[in-house]
Amino acid sequence: MIKIGLLALVSTLVVASLSPEDRYKICKRGLVKSNCKNLVLSIQYSGKKAEDILTNINILRETVHQGRDKEIKSGQLEASYWLPHLTWSNDLAKQAHHWVKQCKPGLDECLKRAPGFIDQTRNSSITYGHFENPVTMVENWYYSGLKYFDRKLISKFNPDPETYNKVSNLTQMIWARITKVGCADAVEQIGDKLYKTTFICNWKQAGNMFGEYIFKIALANRTEEEQEIYDSYDAMITVPPASP
Repeated sequence: MIKIGLLALVSTLVVASLSPEDRYKICKRGLVKSNCKNLVLSIQYSGKKAEDILTNINILRETVHQGRDKEIKSGQLEASYWLPHLTWSNDLAKQAHHWVKQCKPGLDECLKRAPGFIDQTRNSSITYGHFENPVTMVENWYYSGLKYFDRKLISKFNPDPETYNKVSNLTQMIWARITKVGCADAVEQIGDKLYKTTFICNWKQAGNMFGEYIFKIALANRTEEEQEIYDSYDAMITVPPASP
């Protein structure tokens, strides 16, 4: 028993001394067992398909930036001050593929050990006679969240658990400080001509950070209260200059 305890302690100390990238790789090696019962295919998106997904995400971000969507529960999804287009990351797509091809529920726990700040969104769809289009699944993230969205979340992201579950895929997609995305999916056959497509995207930097803003509303459309929230947050994260 003492030897086992010492071995566990040594292992813990070794892992703690590793870099985030090495800890992520070790975590991945421990999650190789698949839960798939009838996997038809899995895809790490690249090339033209990746371009189609990325283009659609950026179109939706641009829609928000221009303030063209008005279907919001408590007002408008206001135009943003700054909401840049994303670039595709093959590394993020590879990470997403490693998880989705195992057919496991939930999100990838290993991302907590990954270098940098990465977040993940997930969508599953059951279709008859065909596989779900990933572009359609991206649009589902956006439009399914819109009807539950509340303007007050823009300047300070602090939803209750029920609202979070309904809007988090949307808010992750339109988070201003994200720069990269990579996606993958897996298709299982669950019946006669019945298919379940699970689509996952990894995003960097991570969004859906409680207490932060999703994006800054365009200057002309901000309320005084929203401006105060932005000023307060910016002051909190700004490092004051060193004393002479």
